[in-house]
Amino acid sequence: MRPRRRFAGLLLPILAAALYGCSGGNSHVKPDVVIVLIDTLRADFIQPQGYDRETTPHLSLLADESVLFEAAHAPAPWTLPSVVSIHSGRHMAEHNVVTEKTKLSAEVPILSQILSGEGYRTASFHKNAFAGTKAGLDRGFDQCHLIRRNVDGVFLQPVYDEAEAEGYSSPMFLYIHNAEPHDPHHTRKKFLTSFDPVSDEFLEEYGKLVADYRSLTRIDYVKKKPLGTTDNTAQQESKMSALTSKVEEVNNLYACSVRDADDRVGSIIAEIKDRGRWDQTLFIVISDHGEEMSEHGGWQHDQSAYQELLHVPLIVKLPGGAHAGHRVLSPVSLVDLLPTILDTVGADLPENISGRSLLPLIESEPDPEPRLVGIRNNARKFYRPYKELRGDLNIAVRWGDWKGIFNVEPDTFELYDLAADPGESRDLSEERPEVTDKLRQFAAVRYAELLAVSVDAVADGGLDGANAEVLQSLKDLGYIGDDIEPEHSEDDG
Repeated sequence: MRPRRRFAGLLLPILAAALYGCSGGNSHVKPDVVIVLIDTLRADFIQPQGYDRETTPHLSLLADESVLFEAAHAPAPWTLPSVVSIHSGRHMAEHNVVTEKTKLSAEVPILSQILSGEGYRTASFHKNAFAGTKAGLDRGFDQCHLIRRNVDGVFLQPVYDEAEAEGYSSPMFLYIHNAEPHDPHHTRKKFLTSFDPVSDEFLEEYGKLVADYRSLTRIDYVKKKPLGTTDNTAQQESKMSALTSKVEEVNNLYACSVRDADDRVGSIIAEIKDRGRWDQTLFIVISDHGEEMSEHGGWQHDQSAYQELLHVPLIVKLPGGAHAGHRVLSPVSLVDLLPTILDTVGADLPENISGRSLLPLIESEPDPEPRLVGIRNNARKFYRPYKELRGDLNIAVRWGDWKGIFNVEPDTFELYDLAADPGESRDLSEERPEVTDKLRQFAAVRYAELLAVSVDAVADGGLDGANAEVLQSLKDLGYIGDDIEPEHSEDDG
């Protein structure tokens, strides 16, 4: 451990004053920390980031009393490597958790462990098994529950009851991982009429299309054959074409599911406020990745490093409501979440993390330096056009409004001006060679730096020996099929 990095400015005195006022005179009290992760939530589907439907009334109110990071990026385009990065403050190249056959090394400290060491009462409620024991992310949690339905305020009542009975003698860290947009055809019925009504026929048809497409993408991985042994590109294209023909209906269903997710966030906030803990809570809403809906021809997630997969919400309500309504435009990555939380609560940072505290950006000028914001490392799926054009390793970097993607295997670089072209439809790499050269060199050097401090992930034998609850969670979310059966059944927490 090294001493935590402090920043110049007024934010820490403001936080200290806010917490002092909430604690009856104890200036050393630490804030509660609550993270709500909404799996597969795109930033451009929430109202605070410009979506024109009323998908997120509760997030809109939250943004008014929070700091909104408008250019936040998921560290990876699918759940497992992304949540490991979020909990560890390290990019995928550092932690090497690339597939479900591996989990995070016990040598790597994670947020829950650090906060537990700081005296926090800790609890995790996660609907996606990749956010728990399976990935090595249960360490440091007093309670770690794999759940079958998404969390609302009712889930938190026993945790707050216990803390309340003890007079809130310890600060609390709650991690909540919901999955509404990830599985939108399970949206609660009362929200399926939020916008254009969603029919039962469409839900059934869409669910089957998605399941068929997913299974086609990973045939070789399931059969433990080298990717590309089975080239079913034509079949995949047929399913993608069918999905694209329904893109407006899918967008509508996704919006309904986001409205469903927002309702649960509102319920969680209400519970915290009812307990009188809101002012002293660091409350954060994020996502682990977005979703492709044919923007670049593809569907689902983990197949690209474009913004529909990497651009995610990051809303940070600071204790005492400090800097309410502020918006940060500088590009950031969710590997920055761990150091930001530790900076806020006054804890030391682990060694060798690529994340950095975001608190300085709240008061300073926009960050002028390039950032590596996300990595795609494909080891599970094969689709010939993606393999030929993108390869399996893509490094996404940002420099102000510039977005670059270094496609390592074909040795190509894509460059986009997100201010003029947020949909990344026009590659400017040849028109702006000076920017391309700068960002290409930066991507290569920065990736090499991450590899230099990487750790070996733990090979845990894949999913064949996973317990029934973990397998059912992953089946529910479409990660695996019925070809894998449990060897035993245990609670995931």
